[in-house]
Amino acid sequence: MKRLLFILAGLAALAVTLIRGIAGGEGDLALLLAALEGNPIRGVVIINWHALTAVFGLLAVALFFSAWLSRPVGVIVGLLAAGTFGTTCALFMAVAAAETGSPFTYFPYIPLGITATLSFLAALSAGMGRR
Repeated sequence: MKRLLFILAGLAALAVTLIRGIAGGEGDLALLLAALEGNPIRGVVIINWHALTAVFGLLAVALFFSAWLSRPVGVIVGLLAAGTFGTTCALFMAVAAAETGSPFTYFPYIPLGITATLSFLAALSAGMGRR
C-alpha cells in the first residue's frame, strides 16, 4: 500500500505540474504578463511562476522515488509535498473567497487538494510501517 500511495501522489503531483505548466502558462501566466507589460514587477511574476512549477515537478519526482526509498524519507517527502500542495490549495481557496465570495471559484483547488491528501496519506502509510 505504501508504494501505491506514493505512486498515486506522484502522478497527482505530475498532473498538477503539467496543468500549471501547459494550461496555466497559456492562460493565467499570459494574462498576468499582458497586464504587467512595462511594469518592473513583471520579471518577479515570471520567476515566481516558474519557481513554483519547478517545486511541484521536483516534488512529483521525489514522491515517485519515495515509493522505493526508506520509510523516514517517505514520511519527510510526503509531509513536505502535503504541506506544499495543501498550502497552495488553501491560498487558492482563501483568495477566491476574498475576491469572489466563494472559495470554490478557482479550479486549481481540486487537483491541489487531491495531491495534498494523497501525499499526506502516503506519509502516514510510510510512518506506520515496521521500524
